[in-house]
Amino acid sequence: MKTNCILLLLFLGCSAMLNAQKAIIQGTVYDPEGIEIPMVNIILLEQNRFFQSDIMGVYKIDALAEGRYTLKFSALGYADTSVVIELKADEAILDMKMAYVSVEEVVVVGYGTS
Repeated sequence: MKTNCILLLLFLGCSAMLNAQKAIIQGTVYDPEGIEIPMVNIILLEQNRFFQSDIMGVYKIDALAEGRYTLKFSALGYADTSVVIELKADEAILDMKMAYVSVEEVVVVGYGTS
Protein backbone atom coordinates (compact mmCIF):
# COMPACT_ATOMS: atom_id res chain seq x y z
CA MET A 1 0.00 0.00 0.00
CA LYS A 2 2.82 2.39 0.88
CA THR A 3 4.51 1.63 -2.45
CA ASN A 4 1.28 2.34 -4.35
CA CYS A 5 0.92 5.73 -2.63
CA ILE A 6 4.50 6.65 -3.50
CA LEU A 7 4.00 5.61 -7.13
CA LEU A 8 0.77 7.61 -7.31
CA LEU A 9 2.49 10.73 -5.95
CA LEU A 10 5.37 10.33 -8.42
CA PHE A 11 2.91 9.91 -11.29
CA LEU A 12 0.93 13.01 -10.28
CA GLY A 13 4.13 15.04 -9.87
CA CYS A 14 5.38 14.03 -13.32
CA SER A 15 2.00 14.82 -14.86
CA ALA A 16 2.02 18.29 -13.34
CA MET A 17 5.52 18.97 -14.70
CA LEU A 18 4.56 17.76 -18.18
CA ASN A 19 1.47 19.97 -18.18
CA ALA A 20 3.41 23.08 -17.10
CA GLN A 21 2.84 25.58 -19.86
CA LYS A 22 5.79 26.77 -21.86
CA ALA A 23 6.09 30.09 -23.63
CA ILE A 24 7.74 31.11 -26.89
CA ILE A 25 9.29 34.44 -27.85
CA GLN A 26 9.66 35.00 -31.56
CA GLY A 27 9.96 37.92 -33.90
CA THR A 28 12.07 39.78 -36.43
CA VAL A 29 14.85 42.35 -35.93
CA TYR A 30 14.71 45.48 -38.12
CA ASP A 31 16.93 48.51 -38.74
CA PRO A 32 15.50 52.07 -38.52
CA GLU A 33 14.38 51.90 -42.19
CA GLY A 34 12.43 48.68 -41.59
CA ILE A 35 14.93 46.36 -43.29
CA GLU A 36 15.58 43.01 -41.60
CA ILE A 37 18.96 42.69 -39.85
CA PRO A 38 20.56 39.26 -40.37
CA MET A 39 22.57 37.33 -37.78
CA VAL A 40 21.69 39.44 -34.72
CA ASN A 41 23.06 38.06 -31.45
CA ILE A 42 20.38 37.64 -28.80
CA ILE A 43 21.13 36.88 -25.15
CA LEU A 44 18.51 35.69 -22.69
CA LEU A 45 20.17 37.22 -19.63
CA GLU A 46 18.30 35.34 -16.88
CA GLN A 47 19.36 31.95 -18.27
CA ASN A 48 22.63 33.01 -19.90
CA ARG A 49 21.43 31.44 -23.19
CA PHE A 50 22.57 32.70 -26.58
CA PHE A 51 20.57 32.78 -29.81
CA GLN A 52 21.00 34.27 -33.27
CA SER A 53 18.52 35.53 -35.81
CA ASP A 54 18.62 33.96 -39.27
CA ILE A 55 19.53 35.74 -42.51
CA MET A 56 16.06 37.32 -42.62
CA GLY A 57 16.34 38.66 -39.05
CA VAL A 58 13.87 36.08 -37.69
CA TYR A 59 14.46 34.48 -34.27
CA LYS A 60 12.61 32.05 -32.03
CA ILE A 61 13.23 31.21 -28.38
CA ASP A 62 11.09 28.37 -27.08
CA ALA A 63 10.64 26.12 -24.05
CA LEU A 64 10.49 29.07 -21.64
CA ALA A 65 8.56 29.00 -18.40
CA GLU A 66 6.21 31.87 -17.68
CA GLY A 67 7.98 34.82 -16.09
CA ARG A 68 9.96 37.98 -16.68
CA TYR A 69 12.93 37.89 -19.07
CA THR A 70 15.50 40.36 -20.37
CA LEU A 71 16.63 40.01 -23.97
CA LYS A 72 19.77 41.79 -25.18
CA PHE A 73 20.09 42.30 -28.94
CA SER A 74 23.46 43.17 -30.51
CA ALA A 75 24.74 43.41 -34.06
CA LEU A 76 27.77 44.99 -35.70
CA GLY A 77 27.03 48.62 -36.60
CA TYR A 78 23.96 48.86 -34.35
CA ALA A 79 23.50 50.03 -30.77
CA ASP A 80 22.90 47.23 -28.26
CA THR A 81 19.25 47.08 -27.25
CA SER A 82 17.80 45.43 -24.13
CA VAL A 83 14.13 44.65 -23.64
CA VAL A 84 12.28 43.25 -20.61
CA ILE A 85 9.29 41.06 -21.46
CA GLU A 86 6.70 39.45 -19.18
CA LEU A 87 5.76 36.02 -20.56
CA LYS A 88 2.46 34.29 -20.03
CA ALA A 89 1.58 30.85 -21.37
CA ASP A 90 1.57 30.62 -25.15
CA GLU A 91 3.58 32.95 -27.31
CA ALA A 92 4.96 36.49 -27.40
CA ILE A 93 5.72 38.26 -30.65
CA LEU A 94 8.55 40.74 -30.20
CA ASP A 95 9.68 42.58 -33.33
CA MET A 96 12.74 44.69 -32.53
CA LYS A 97 13.95 47.88 -34.19
CA MET A 98 17.64 48.59 -33.58
CA ALA A 99 19.32 52.00 -33.93
CA TYR A 100 22.54 52.63 -35.82
CA VAL A 101 25.71 53.32 -33.86
CA SER A 102 26.89 56.85 -34.48
CA VAL A 103 30.61 57.21 -35.03
CA GLU A 104 32.23 60.59 -34.49
CA GLU A 105 35.70 59.74 -35.68
CA VAL A 106 37.45 56.96 -37.56
CA VAL A 107 41.24 56.62 -37.34
CA VAL A 108 43.02 54.58 -39.99
CA VAL A 109 46.65 53.66 -39.43
CA GLY A 110 48.75 52.16 -42.20
CA TYR A 111 52.10 50.47 -41.92
CA GLY A 112 54.25 49.73 -44.90
CA THR A 113 57.69 48.54 -45.82
CA SER A 114 60.01 49.83 -48.51
